[in-house]
Amino acid sequence: MNKISILIQIILLAWTVFTIFPLFPLIFAAFTGKLFFLNLTPSDFRLDFFEKIVAMMGNAYFNSLIIAIGAVAINIPSCSLAGFAFARFKFKGKLQLYNTLMVIQSVPIISGVIGLFFLFKSYGLLNNLVSLAIMGAVQSIPINTWFAHDYFRQLPKDLEEAAEVDGASKIQAFLKITLPLAAPLLVTMGLITFIITWNEFILANIFITRKSLFTYPIALLAFGTEATTSPVGTYHWGYLAAGSLLGLLPILIASIFLRKFLIEGLTRGALKV
Repeated sequence: MNKISILIQIILLAWTVFTIFPLFPLIFAAFTGKLFFLNLTPSDFRLDFFEKIVAMMGNAYFNSLIIAIGAVAINIPSCSLAGFAFARFKFKGKLQLYNTLMVIQSVPIISGVIGLFFLFKSYGLLNNLVSLAIMGAVQSIPINTWFAHDYFRQLPKDLEEAAEVDGASKIQAFLKITLPLAAPLLVTMGLITFIITWNEFILANIFITRKSLFTYPIALLAFGTEATTSPVGTYHWGYLAAGSLLGLLPILIASIFLRKFLIEGLTRGALKV
């Protein structure tokens, strides 16, 4: 192993430590209720913060899961078909439409929140989980369509053409031949959409005012300000830290078990040919 390789590994190790270090105060606060982990004794560690979070916020956790899963169910078929169309078909205005999608990705969603509010109000979708599922799916359409376009471009057309020779239509070839080969892409798009929707705060805070429909981030903020008196400032850091760790679990579990597909989907979908 040469010196450059050793140096690169040291830099990567240092960066890893730097990025995961904020988790340690969070973990200590979740189990002890204290922001600083000096002079701690075994008796300081307890699970009551987690127990109360689970008891009080289980419904909000379930709401966020339903919204995120719904967003994924909307986004994956939409972006798969759009990406396949951009990759395989020629049509008028294709380049302009594709570039428009990329421009939309750079526009912050908050800039259209007033229009969205009145739109959802006119359709009776305020205080409705459907509106957040739709917005979660829409927010990741540009980037997922870009990934799908580049991924499908790199898949050979031979199998699709062979299926069409055997009598399959374009859509049948897509569903039965191309889509099964794109499992890493589907996982990547699903995880991106899930993360964006799961972490959504601003839109949920605007469109949802009924407490029974609170999403997990909104409920965590409300609970953190209401939960008993805190020895540090306004918030009770033990409850906030425990809630934050529980909020990390779905994304962490999905990333661990799907990392192989995620890495291939990100790298292959990001390369142009």
